[in-house]
Amino acid sequence: MVNILLTHWNKIQNARLVMNILLTHWNKLQNARLVMNILLTHWNKLQNARLMVNILLTHWNKLQNARLMVNILLTHWNKLQNARLMVNILLTHWNKLQN
Repeated sequence: MVNILLTHWNKIQNARLVMNILLTHWNKLQNARLVMNILLTHWNKLQNARLMVNILLTHWNKLQNARLMVNILLTHWNKLQNARLMVNILLTHWNKLQN
């Protein structure tokens, strides 16, 4: 799955579709850090993460699993500003995610 994203990244011009793929196949992903690294590598294609970061920081304890986290990413994708900071936060707090 990760290789598919890497190979066809340029063909996927809609970030929402990318996140939808991640959400759909989340349980099949064996290395979440690699997924986050993909996002970090292509952070310049994202638009804005300030609100996303604030949501994560404010509601982190309410996040029950990674699927919910990805749902938040998907919902607020267009509002992102600093994708690198967002990914760093996700990597830092990854162990707090139960699923």
